[in-house]
Amino acid sequence: MDRLHEAIRRLPPGVEFLVVVTWAFGLPIFASIMSLAAPNDVRSPVFTNPELFAAIIFEVIQLGFLAWFLRIRGWTLEKFGLAFSWSSTAIGLALLAVTYVLVVGVQYFAQVAFQKY
Repeated sequence: MDRLHEAIRRLPPGVEFLVVVTWAFGLPIFASIMSLAAPNDVRSPVFTNPELFAAIIFEVIQLGFLAWFLRIRGWTLEKFGLAFSWSSTAIGLALLAVTYVLVVGVQYFAQVAFQKY
């Protein structure tokens, strides 16, 4: 396993970027490109609950691989600026509350303004 870790650490930054982009976004990019070639009369795909669950499991596996790969490359949450703090958490919760109140308010306003008599 040490040989694999050393090989991963020696990869150039461009290869690291390519690995992260293809593993994280490769499938959605490929699906979007393929949808461009689909005929216009084809309906959008409908996902069932098992298909959605499978997609979530696949994405969690992708996250695990990317976290392992980037950890070996020396990336940490602190390098991304994702350090935990109570003050930032409080600000985030306050923004959540304000957003919720705004959404409910706009929805209420739309119901009242566009109500059919």
